Amino acid sequence: MKQSNGFPMVHCPQMEQNYSCGNRTGENVFQKAAYIPVFTVGLFFNVLAIYIFLRGRSGWTDTHVYTFSLALANSVLLLFLPIRTYDSFHRLDCTPFCKLLISIHYLNMYVSIFTRAAISIHRCVAVNFPIYKRSRGPQKRVAFVVCVLIWVGAIGLNVAFHEDYSVEKFISCYERKWERLPAGHLELLLVVGFFIPLCVITVCTIQTIVSLHKSGKVSKKTGMTGIMTVNLVVFVICYSPIHVGFLLKFYIGKCTCPTYLFYQVSEWMATTNCCWDPVGYYFLLKKFFTSKCHLHGQS
Repeated sequence: MKQSNGFPMVHCPQMEQNYSCGNRTGENVFQKAAYIPVFTVGLFFNVLAIYIFLRGRSGWTDTHVYTFSLALANSVLLLFLPIRTYDSFHRLDCTPFCKLLISIHYLNMYVSIFTRAAISIHRCVAVNFPIYKRSRGPQKRVAFVVCVLIWVGAIGLNVAFHEDYSVEKFISCYERKWERLPAGHLELLLVVGFFIPLCVITVCTIQTIVSLHKSGKVSKKTGMTGIMTVNLVVFVICYSPIHVGFLLKFYIGKCTCPTYLFYQVSEWMATTNCCWDPVGYYFLLKKFFTSKCHLHGQS
């Protein structure tokens, strides 16, 4: 593959043979600048959240277990994000290490997606079946088991499809060639990894808020409604564009400069969940510290 100034040339068949979308100045500047604020803001708030969660783990509920798993997934991605920034300045060679970097991106995305779906189901069940809420111990164990299964499932999917991300199919360390994925792979990503969780989160969020309004408790449950609303908004904003990008890149397979740039931006948007999630942490931790202060006041 031809290169210019160290950057691989991504050829668009609809354009002149020597024209490269990947070499455009705007795209290079975006790659160099976009991930730096995500890293700095995201790492600070997610590590801070993990620290606070661990300090107060004696008072954890099942929601804390899910949210801790979310913060952990975000932190794993963020720790490797400086490598992506470095790659935008000095392109890394395509080695097996690149497969690990790509796998971490997918791991963060789908652990985050499935955890959001689990949080939505859990909150919906807690509101509509209050008797379930009374047994905190079993709930925490169920939440822990669900989180472990989510991590195992996401890692298992990465392992199962590792051949689709062999080094020979890479344009650069962070980019796969513009070609169709094998049958079943893309469908699994879109249906199981996006559409089903989107439906679950949307239905559970609406049902929970409606139930709270009917019971007149919505003003007392601002933390719960806040977490669920943030869950839905972040899901739609961060993960809708990247799955549209998957369709453009791995199903339609036509490389044009607009689709190439759209895919690059949508990849970045998927990583910004690390910056939006702390808004949900705020609602949870606010409720947590309010209850702690209330208990201390009573004592």
